[in-house]
Amino acid sequence: MTENMTKAELRREIRQKLKSLSLETIAEKSRKICTRFESEPTLHDIFDKSENIAFFMPMATEVDVTPLILHAMSSGKNCYLPRVDTDENASQTMIFFKLDNSVPLERQLEKGSYGIREPLTTLPRLPDLQQSDDVIFFGDLKDFVVIVPGLAFGRKYDNKEKYDSVGELGFSRIGKGKGYYDRFFEKYDNWLLTDTENMILHKNMTSKTMTKIAVCFECQLFDAVPHENYDKKVDIIVTENAMLL
Repeated sequence: MTENMTKAELRREIRQKLKSLSLETIAEKSRKICTRFESEPTLHDIFDKSENIAFFMPMATEVDVTPLILHAMSSGKNCYLPRVDTDENASQTMIFFKLDNSVPLERQLEKGSYGIREPLTTLPRLPDLQQSDDVIFFGDLKDFVVIVPGLAFGRKYDNKEKYDSVGELGFSRIGKGKGYYDRFFEKYDNWLLTDTENMILHKNMTSKTMTKIAVCFECQLFDAVPHENYDKKVDIIVTENAMLL
């Protein structure tokens, strides 16, 4: 049972499962997942209405969401990709950069951390909330959709009845262990980008503002996965066979 496994044990297990998938199988499953963003009314509505969408560039065993990125760029969406930044203290942070829809995607990427293609640093970046000079406090704002990778996910939606005041709604997620997405969501989830030209963030004082959509293969789903209070959950999970909401 996965609830009796440690995160490290579960990561080892799922990595072995993913390594057993052929490139052809990953490509076919990825195609089916991307197609769901058109065929599932809920996903289509979220994707169509959102002006700001953050993606990721996949590793070899991750869902290839490149078709979604290209579709969003051609539709005039504000598209963002992450790169890992290392400061002078060797501390690593995930930062999102805004793509230029008039330039081919591949010309805006370079090989970065862990061999993953990352956006060029010359592209506009989301402001650091610790440097709040450009930050304006505001209220009713447009949602920011984040397409989220991960290693393992719980298939049961955790609700408020199971948690105290620090609990969080959603599906449990286990990443690769670096905590990049957990820290990003902790920092930005109540903020929204309302001026994409000048990269100005506004504060939503009433609710969470990001819609987190995880994409994964069916073999990465479990009845339950180990998680802590600091582990951020996702709102929707999309696999090659289903959408969990």
